[in-house]
Amino acid sequence: MAVVSNTLKTKLKLDYEEGSKIYSNCREDASDENIYQAGIIITSLQSTPAEKLIKITEAELTNI
Repeated sequence: MAVVSNTLKTKLKLDYEEGSKIYSNCREDASDENIYQAGIIITSLQSTPAEKLIKITEAELTNI
């Protein structure tokens, strides 16, 4: 049985000391490096630095 993963959605989550913020609608084909750089840029524009940058990927699993 072979299972294939088809990426549906990619999100960027920035964790702060007092909560988190999720940025939806990231490109599904964006590399980890691009997601990370976007998080760094967003964090640099804010007064509170993010503690963690997390990539969230939703994928559909199908049996071929």
